Amino acid sequence: MPFRAVYYHLVWATKYRQPLITPQIESRLIEIIQHKSQELKSEIFAINTVTDHIHVAVSISPSVAVSKWVQQVKGISTHNVNLEFPNNEHRFQWQPSYG
Repeated sequence: MPFRAVYYHLVWATKYRQPLITPQIESRLIEIIQHKSQELKSEIFAINTVTDHIHVAVSISPSVAVSKWVQQVKGISTHNVNLEFPNNEHRFQWQPSYG
């Protein structure tokens, strides 16, 4: 059986670096990202947020491109946060890039 060990430290920010990640949103973001990662057969080792960006340490399945993983995670987290927190002053959005 082949062995692989590839680890990524990914960072991305909220649109215009708005301070949108509140404690309530943070806990949901973490749950959503962990769940989506499991679906994508990718293991998360750590997640940390501040009000305007997120850090994720992850090992992404070789069957999933890094860009696809980020696209899926950012997409589902944006969608779910906006559904679950419809009364927020600003719509939750991520910047299109990541590092």
